[in-house]
Amino acid sequence: MGVIGFPNVGKSSLINSLKRSRAAATGNQPGVTKAMQEIQLDKNIIMIDSPGVVLSTKEQSDSLILRQAIKVEDIEDPLRPVEALMNRVQKDELLRFYRIADFTRQEEFLGQIARKMGFLSKGGIPNFDQAARHVIRDFLNGKLKYFTAPPLVDLGEDEEDDVNMS
Repeated sequence: MGVIGFPNVGKSSLINSLKRSRAAATGNQPGVTKAMQEIQLDKNIIMIDSPGVVLSTKEQSDSLILRQAIKVEDIEDPLRPVEALMNRVQKDELLRFYRIADFTRQEEFLGQIARKMGFLSKGGIPNFDQAARHVIRDFLNGKLKYFTAPPLVDLGEDEEDDVNMS
């Protein structure tokens, strides 16, 4: 039986749980499993642990970064995923967590974080790249509160009556 999925979603942890021992290496960074490996669960079952599979397009790259499928250090342009992150995380949460003033643009947001964290280049110019990577790490480490509301369900009249009766 094979276990296949995105990087860093728990494939090796699942196998370790089934095996009830630390048979497969795990870590909190993507890319710990470098090659497929066979792990004998019992005399009849062999599990195959695979490295993470990423089939993506440029449009999906921000989503993959925010799902920790790509290492923060390997991101070529960290400003794009921060823009996607700013559309997901409520502005009040960003203001509260980073204790910064209100902002209207991404440059203002990252500039305030860079100054606050000391990510400055020569002449006191904010290092947007370093600030963006810091924000992405905070998101991936669960420091920024983020949630998605469940979709609204349109109940028909018959279904509403059933719900009200119970």
